Amino acid sequence: MNSILYFLSPTFYIAHRLKNTKSRRGDKTARSRLIKRLNWVYFLISIFFIFLLLADFRNIIPIYFILIWQCFFLSRCNEICIAFMKDALDKTAQEDTSLSDLSYQDRLKLSFRSYFEIIFNFAIIYFLFPSDYWKPKPPSTIIESVYFSGVTIVTLGYGDITPNHWIPQLLSVYEVFCGFVLIIVCFAVYVGKTQNRNATNA
Repeated sequence: MNSILYFLSPTFYIAHRLKNTKSRRGDKTARSRLIKRLNWVYFLISIFFIFLLLADFRNIIPIYFILIWQCFFLSRCNEICIAFMKDALDKTAQEDTSLSDLSYQDRLKLSFRSYFEIIFNFAIIYFLFPSDYWKPKPPSTIIESVYFSGVTIVTLGYGDITPNHWIPQLLSVYEVFCGFVLIIVCFAVYVGKTQNRNATNA
């Protein structure tokens, strides 16, 4: 099963290997610091690419460069979805087998940051698609692409920018799924666990 997950998300494999190194040392605090650090690093990479793509140079970027970065950002979206779903399932189990000492407040912060990262990552992926993948017009700037990604993840779907090709069509459906995983599953679990813990301590 893990080999399929690693194929879908090489960044998940890298994070898993790094976290397992910390776990073998038995240091939950170091593992938690690593999770937070990786979350920030990937989030800042997304922000950096958003600013980089403000100057639209799609026409001069080699196709292999575009494909590599699209695969990277899709891998990261897969990683977020897989990691938070696994963590939410772990938290709903009878016994908490967590290998980190992240509080539920920490997990909520990671979830919010990851939610915006998903919006940015999908925006970058959409923006790097050819113009004829869209109707009636493609996202002409990275800001329009962020707008399309944002209205997609919250399921507004105004229709002013619409994917015209099966790849962005399926990706937009997958983006909605990733958003639901973070909002409905994770936030509900983390907030519910936080409230239960507060009620127990009262």
